[in-house]
Parts: sequence; structure tokens; C-alpha cells
Amino acid sequence: VTGVTDSKWGERPLAFVRLSPGRALNEKVLRAHLEASLARFKIPDRFFEWPNDLPENFKPSRLDIRQRADALTQ
Repeated sequence: VTGVTDSKWGERPLAFVRLSPGRALNEKVLRAHLEASLARFKIPDRFFEWPNDLPENFKPSRLDIRQRADALTQ
């Protein structure tokens, strides 16, 4: 999860999600799961699949993830 620039709030959360092979990204299911344990304002506004060019066991830099998120939302 990273913050992306928002004109109203300054920043809003966006999440990259690692999916199991053969699974499709379903934002409705993710939101329902997160609403059970997080305050509504903490739930990301948008979800994207984990970038294919990053290995699953690799922890990317926060700057890299933020730049990728900014590129997807512009």
C-alpha cells in the first residue's frame, strides 16, 4: 500500500496485490474483506496486480512503488 497524490485529501491509499496463480483481481471481495478489520478511510481507493517484473519474494523500495502508483493514476 502506498499513498498517491489527491487534490482533496493530499494523499489517498492505493494497493498492489499479489494474486495466486489463476486468480483474478476482485476489488469488491477485497473491500469486503478489509472492511471487517479496517476503518473505511484506511481502505485503498484502488487495487492493482503486483507488477510482473518484480519477484514475489522481493521487497521493492517505497519510492519505486510510489512511482509506479503515480504512473497508474495519472
